[in-house]
Amino acid sequence: MPYIGKSPGNGVRQRYIYAATAGQTSFSGNDSAGISLAYDDPSYLDVYQNGVLLKPVTDYASTTGTSVVLVTGATTDDVVEMITYDTFAIADTVSAKDGGSFAGAVSMASTLAVTGALSGTTGTFSGAVSGTTGTFTNNVVMTSDDPTITMTDSSGTNDIATLQATSGALIINVRDGSADGEIIFKKNDGSATDETMRIDSSGRVTKSLQPAFQARPASTQDNIAINSNVDVVFGTEVFDVGGKLCI
Repeated sequence: MPYIGKSPGNGVRQRYIYAATAGQTSFSGNDSAGISLAYDDPSYLDVYQNGVLLKPVTDYASTTGTSVVLVTGATTDDVVEMITYDTFAIADTVSAKDGGSFAGAVSMASTLAVTGALSGTTGTFSGAVSGTTGTFTNNVVMTSDDPTITMTDSSGTNDIATLQATSGALIINVRDGSADGEIIFKKNDGSATDETMRIDSSGRVTKSLQPAFQARPASTQDNIAINSNVDVVFGTEVFDVGGKLCI
C-alpha cells in the first residue's frame, strides 16, 4: 500500500511529550525523547496538559509549525503532550494485487511483460499501441474504423510499411524513404533463395518459383502418318521451375 508522508514504519501520527517548568508557556525543539516538534497543519494537532485536551486558540497558539504556546503558563512538572497527524492524500494508483484501470496514457521506459491478455479477456486494443520490441503469444485484435499497423525504422522515415484493413480489403503500402518500395514474399528462413513472389515499385509481379517448363524433341520426327495417333517425344528439357513437371 503506497503512503504519502512518513514511512509505514513511523506511521502518520507522532507524539511529543514535554515536562514543563514553572510558568513555561512555549514548547518547541526536542521533547523528552529527543524528537523535535514539527507539524504541517495546526488543524491536525492535539495538545494535552496533564491528560486534559486543550482548546485551540483559547488555550494555546500553534501557528509556526514548530512550536506550541500556552495562553496560561504551566506548573512545574506538568506533562504537556502534542499529537500531530500528517496531512496526506489518497494515492492515485492501481493496485498491484487487485488490479484496476488507467484513465490516461501509460508510458514504459523498459520492457512490459504480460502473462495474460493485454486488455480484458480477448486482447483487444481500442486505441494506439506503440513500442520498440515485444512478442504476442495470443491473438491481437484492433478495433477501429480503419485499423492500421505501421512499421518503420528508428528515425521514422525509412523502410516504412503499413497494413490497413478498410472497406473489406487489406491495403499494404511500402516505401523506402521517399521512394516507392517493394513487397517481397519469402518462405522458410527468409534467405535470398527463399523468395517466392515480388511486387516491385512499378507494380510488376514476379514469381521465381512459379511452376513452368519448356521441352523440345530430342530428335527430328518426320513422315508422321495422317489420320493416326502418333507420339511426339519431347525428350530434351529446356527448363523446369517449381516442381519437376517434366518426365
